[in-house]
Amino acid sequence: MFDRVTDAAITAALDEMIACLGVSEEIPFHDLLALLYGKGMQTCVQEIATRLRLPIRIILSCVPNDFTPNHPARFRSRNLVQTDETGHGVEGIVAQVSTPPGLPMFGSPGLVGFPVEVRVTDNWSAHPETFITVMVHELSHVLLASLWSPHKHSELHTDLVPILLGFREVGRRGRTVSHHAIGADGITQRMTTYGYLSEVQFDLACKYVTGVLERRQGEKMRLLEVVEKVRRKLKKASGTLAAYRDYMQYLDQHIPERMKGEHARRVVELHGKDYGGEWQSRIAPARESMEAIEAFVRPLNHYTTDAVERLRVYARQLECASDELGRVTGEIAKDARILQKYVGIYYRLFRALRCHFQEYAG
Repeated sequence: MFDRVTDAAITAALDEMIACLGVSEEIPFHDLLALLYGKGMQTCVQEIATRLRLPIRIILSCVPNDFTPNHPARFRSRNLVQTDETGHGVEGIVAQVSTPPGLPMFGSPGLVGFPVEVRVTDNWSAHPETFITVMVHELSHVLLASLWSPHKHSELHTDLVPILLGFREVGRRGRTVSHHAIGADGITQRMTTYGYLSEVQFDLACKYVTGVLERRQGEKMRLLEVVEKVRRKLKKASGTLAAYRDYMQYLDQHIPERMKGEHARRVVELHGKDYGGEWQSRIAPARESMEAIEAFVRPLNHYTTDAVERLRVYARQLECASDELGRVTGEIAKDARILQKYVGIYYRLFRALRCHFQEYAG
């Protein structure tokens, strides 16, 4: 346990790692548990690696619980600290990830499919929640190693990685195991803790990361609000342009006997230049931007510094698109109102009903 580590040191370590790794939304614990039971240990551990953004290939094997020095399956374990409520060590799940010296750098093509050997003792199935917690911790060592982090051997920083990357619930559920024993004095309970952070330190780190996550999620929600605003303006702009084109077509087929001079001059001007095409060319970029940005922001659940900056840039970009849509809609509406004055009432009613049913069907 990190008895001498201060709260300030933990938050400083979190800030340093957030700048490097970012923060992730919570990974549903039951999804991993269902995967473990439904598709097996190998698939579950591979999914954990994926969730840690490690595109490696897991080679998983089990070893016996009872090691002897000359046992052919013997391995040197970098297992999680296991203590009871008195601080004494107890037996538990032991795991090892063999990180080869040639591990490629994070983000490089060489890391994709790179084989990483994982070995775990046979008793993993006794506490599946703890097994998942142990695997997350061990693969966090691989992540830090692939990042060439100066903290790749630090158990404090390794304990913080799962908290940053969405395994907070996983850690909370799997980091302690209760053991019951029947003796002469009755039933006694012993608690085994997996991990180096105390409960208080773990809660502190989770609360701190949740605060950062909520602020970054706020940036996402603000951008989604702008997306919806642009969507509404696009609908209005497209609808106004469609009305303009319908009215223009109607007037071409039903030339009015009388028309104000200024209106007649404007209609001639509108025929002389493809205003409809020009307006459409101004609407299209806003739609393309909105669709591209929405494709980025909707599935976003991992918030790096770069991702947050992109959210802010996209928000400004869409605000500009929103302003442009407002301007172009105003221009179209002004001419559509002129044309509408010379459109028959029955056509206007027919068109309104047609638009209503098209919208309902859509």
